[in-house]
Amino acid sequence: MSKAPGFFATFFSLCRSTECAPVIVRNPFWKVLLQFVLLAAILSFLVAIGQYVRIQRWIEDSQTSFTGTFGPSIIYRDNGFYPSNEENKARSIVLPNCGRLCYTGKTESPKESIADLGGLQYLVLWHNGRFSIANRVDENRWSVIHVGETKMMKTFSGDRATLDALFQEVDPATQKTKEKAVYHSVADIANLIRWICFIVAFLQHFLITIVLGFFWTGILTLLFSIANHRMLRGINLWKSVIYAGFPAMLIAAFFPMLDLPLFSYYQVYLFAMLVYWIYIARRIETTWQQESQHDSKGDFYDN
Repeated sequence: MSKAPGFFATFFSLCRSTECAPVIVRNPFWKVLLQFVLLAAILSFLVAIGQYVRIQRWIEDSQTSFTGTFGPSIIYRDNGFYPSNEENKARSIVLPNCGRLCYTGKTESPKESIADLGGLQYLVLWHNGRFSIANRVDENRWSVIHVGETKMMKTFSGDRATLDALFQEVDPATQKTKEKAVYHSVADIANLIRWICFIVAFLQHFLITIVLGFFWTGILTLLFSIANHRMLRGINLWKSVIYAGFPAMLIAAFFPMLDLPLFSYYQVYLFAMLVYWIYIARRIETTWQQESQHDSKGDFYDN
């Protein structure tokens, strides 16, 4: 019996052919699981880099626009955040992906500074020192959340109800007093946002990969068990499905990494895993049958 290859040898071998499948399917459960998690982490890191490159351009454009409009710093004082330039003046900037940031300043009618929500996918309201975010759910509904508050996100119908929710007064119980003003550099905040976006992208893809991997391999193992393959059963059947997903995970990862259209990650992953498993199962059963026949002949000659 050949010695089982390591992680990278297993991965590259599976991407080239099914030759190693009869050997690696005999790996212990913990090793298969560890290799699956490691591959998920590596691909999630690459996906996060791909998404970071796209987000980086948006953040740079937004940072340039924000600095030119509101100043190089944000001031935190009296339980609120304020621009370092022209604190009393209402103004707004365009954000990527059909968004807008509106600062109301000290105007007497702050709602009038937001003419219309039409054409926007999201709106960031900067009012009375705090930020509130409205995100379009569908044509007529918006979800609203106030940054820094413990209240859950709520959904509102119509522009008027959404604006009323955005301008809702801060709960006095959440207010704190800060006498000394603290200046936060916009560049530092932008760098923090970059790291947060990278970490969120990594964790999101990693969790999706793990959850979908266990879910679909479990479902397919159950279905293939019902099909009653002669030699590939139980835990070995599950391991063969997991390994069939290795090349599928790589192919599917290109879609979120490069923001490719048409298909989602799980669609590509499931289809590629199904197709590749057919070849892996055939190779494993053929090899095992040959080994069984060889052992039988050896026993005959020994007798």
